Amino acid sequence: MEGKSVKSTNLLSIIFAGFLFLSVLIFFLIVKTVHGGSSLEMDGSFQKGLMHVVGDSYSGFFTFITEFGSKTIIGSGTLLLLAFLWFKSRNYLAMAAVILAVAGGDQINKLVKRVLERERPSILANVDGVGYSFPSGHAMVGFIFYFVTAYFLTKYCKSQGVKILIWAAAFIMILIVGLSRIYLNVHYPSDVLGGYALGFIVVAVLLHFYEMIYEYMKNKREIHDDSEKTA
Repeated sequence: MEGKSVKSTNLLSIIFAGFLFLSVLIFFLIVKTVHGGSSLEMDGSFQKGLMHVVGDSYSGFFTFITEFGSKTIIGSGTLLLLAFLWFKSRNYLAMAAVILAVAGGDQINKLVKRVLERERPSILANVDGVGYSFPSGHAMVGFIFYFVTAYFLTKYCKSQGVKILIWAAAFIMILIVGLSRIYLNVHYPSDVLGGYALGFIVVAVLLHFYEMIYEYMKNKREIHDDSEKTA
């Protein structure tokens, strides 16, 4: 059993590293194009395809969905996650990682926007469609928030079924929030894809260091490992 667990962990690490490499590649290819002032063919074709498949009568639905990537929802959700981690295990290291991921990701997003200064396809203040366009803050910070939420919640689950449901819900939220930004025409598809890529880079790097520090502190008995006790 232990050998299977090690092989499974190694496989997940390889897959994770592969996605990290792909995210870095995608992000810098889009940055190169945006910085050069060129347009991406995928922007026009994907948006037209989305409108063709979904239709033009779902603006109310996507206006509602896009709020799940807003500062209000992400901020409130982060506080709830911090409360969960505190009441569940007093895992201050995880709490620090969550704060650093969400707040740090938001600041990185703002920095990249200021550097590249890409204009939006349209300005819509009622759905946070103001300021510069690349990368999408809803897509990037939303990715970070929902990913770390699923990551830490599943630490306290023994049931594989519950873990799958949590991860599925997280990725559905990530996907539809990103699609809402494209549908509402406040971001180009490349803004959303770039936001996903940069969000994954932030998450991958931060969680790697979190796991390293967590294992070190656990071995030094400076932290108590009481995760995965809840069914």
